[in-house]
Amino acid sequence: MSAHKVRLRLENKNFIYTYTNESTVADLMAECEKHSDLTNAESITVQPLVGGGQNTCKADSTDLLTTILHSGSSMALKINYTTPSPAVNKPTQPTNQGQPPRPDKPAPHSQRAISTDLDWSDFDMIRQYSPPQTPDWSLAEVCRLTTDADGACLFHAVTSLFASVDPHLTHYKLRHAAVTTIMDNQHDERFSEAMLGMDIGVYVSQMRAQDTWGGGIELAILSDVLHVELAVVDVADETTVVFGEGAGWSKRGYLLFFNDHYESLGIEAGGVMHKIFSPGDDIVYTMMLSFSADILEQERRSVYICSLCGGRLVGQTALSKHAKLTGHDKYEMEKK
Repeated sequence: MSAHKVRLRLENKNFIYTYTNESTVADLMAECEKHSDLTNAESITVQPLVGGGQNTCKADSTDLLTTILHSGSSMALKINYTTPSPAVNKPTQPTNQGQPPRPDKPAPHSQRAISTDLDWSDFDMIRQYSPPQTPDWSLAEVCRLTTDADGACLFHAVTSLFASVDPHLTHYKLRHAAVTTIMDNQHDERFSEAMLGMDIGVYVSQMRAQDTWGGGIELAILSDVLHVELAVVDVADETTVVFGEGAGWSKRGYLLFFNDHYESLGIEAGGVMHKIFSPGDDIVYTMMLSFSADILEQERRSVYICSLCGGRLVGQTALSKHAKLTGHDKYEMEKK
């Protein structure tokens, strides 16, 4: 039986959902109930975070999920209620009570407030930058540039791409640009409640927090702000999505998405680290996909031992499933 995975955003939560060719809308609602109070839920609206049309189905529908979910993509969910949503008075940040902690989402920390001023000309240096002449990639090596798993990894990763172009660029500034763009375009269909998965005011309030995840919406915005294609290589789903493709930008940066975490990718050639490339460089594209495939193959062979129950788990997928089912969060890599 084929299994599919999709990244979903419901209210103020992001999660990975696995489904099969036989899974129905009712199965999806059961999963959503783990993340939100669905009392009086009448239907659910599903829409890709970038592009595509929305679908609305009855909460108890037996329609197959393969007709409304796009495997390997990121999608927003909106629960429609017969009466006002019971979640109106809920806190805007999840409490996670009774749930195992997520290894990639640390507990809230002191947050640096986003300043109210934003000078768009600060991005001119990056906008005007063009990648240098293509070097000889024959002896080049793809490098994975790590980022902190502090909830702001997407913004850290994009900042890393341009560290040598503009050393004054910060992940705070990129988050600020994303939030400001949404606030300045509140009537844009890209930022509708269906696309955001919640009221725009709530979304912006949460996105201002420095430990709130970014996703497809923010990547599309940053591509436009920085005049760059952002190619996201998803290791587990073996897919690549290029934000800003076809917009006419003359440069491209690559991000690795693995285990709900973003990192930037570079290529070292001749002692120089290259992180910005020509969109038409097929050799670079092939190298990035090959690097991702190697990571996936290595992950499939990795064996983890649960320190709490002694369970032997092969691969990150099995580890994540075990953590979700048991709440166990302490593991060690099996020594070979």
